[in-house]
Amino acid sequence: MDVAILEVVGPPLRLELNRGAIARNIDYSPDYVGKRANLLVSCGLLHIDEDGGPFYLISDTGENVLNRDISPDDLEELGPEES
Repeated sequence: MDVAILEVVGPPLRLELNRGAIARNIDYSPDYVGKRANLLVSCGLLHIDEDGGPFYLISDTGENVLNRDISPDDLEELGPEES
């Protein structure tokens, strides 16, 4: 599911989409997509643009995950930032 979110906003188009648009493309509810996308933001895999949004866009790290340029050990370290 999280990979599906990254794929929708990722290459080749690198779209900036709100949770509703992402949800329509992967057949999940907007609320669930919003929760997962916010988790991906906290892990550094997505960025969020609040200007007129929120809109989600893939980060370089997220793109590296899609391209499998990040090892499984590195991926584990991308867990949510703790406050």
